[in-house]
Amino acid sequence: MRLFAIAVALSITLTASGQSASLIDVEMAKREAIFGRARELYPRRRDTPLRYLNITDNEVREIQRLALGIHIPELLNISPVVTGCACEEGPDCTEQVSIVGKYGDHSVEIQLSRLRNRWSIGRVQRWWLDYAALKAREPLMDHREYEKARGIKVLEFPMCPDGTTSASSIKTSTAKATVPAVTQ
Repeated sequence: MRLFAIAVALSITLTASGQSASLIDVEMAKREAIFGRARELYPRRRDTPLRYLNITDNEVREIQRLALGIHIPELLNISPVVTGCACEEGPDCTEQVSIVGKYGDHSVEIQLSRLRNRWSIGRVQRWWLDYAALKAREPLMDHREYEKARGIKVLEFPMCPDGTTSASSIKTSTAKATVPAVTQ
């Protein structure tokens, strides 16, 4: 949001000819600042900071069921569990993992977030999946229609609970995370 504030300040300043920048320029600057933050948070594997106890058998089974639910029948890799999430994931996010699995004839990587002691697709990953679906439809859409839909999608990017974006991308929890018991 800091970038947005700078962009708004710049666009409100008078230009050399004495005219103020147009509202369209302000709106475009806002969208580009949001999309810039989205790019910073593009889901990818993280390897630090590691959770004290790595993934448990029960968590692996939970992730396998989740993967099946999104049509990934075969998991190739589950990353180590890392603590902390970007504030855009919401206050309930405590940990994350990346999974790589077979989807049709190619592999895909999905970032899962631990929300309220359950693995699920987090807010940022879900937004990127929706954005990818929009990009896939782009060739079938009129240019103006696509740009309008893209602008709306960018404005739907998850924001931190206080309505800003954080300068640092990952918050780490000071509380100990609840880790399910290990089963044999």
